[in-house]
Amino acid sequence: TRIIKNAQVKVKEIMLKNRGHIESDARLLDALKLMFSKKLVVLPVYEKERLVGVVRDADLFLAVADLILS
Repeated sequence: TRIIKNAQVKVKEIMLKNRGHIESDARLLDALKLMFSKKLVVLPVYEKERLVGVVRDADLFLAVADLILS
């Protein structure tokens, strides 16, 4: 059946390819520029070549809104 066939699909076949990342100590503006220029909705965050988290476009939107409204 179709469901069983789809269960055989590998994660690498559907994952988003790494189109960029940023270091955890980078500036908010740098993250915004990178995400905007590459049309990213999620940006991996690294510390010394180790993935420590992700920033979503919604996170950046809220951070910028907070800065504007403060």
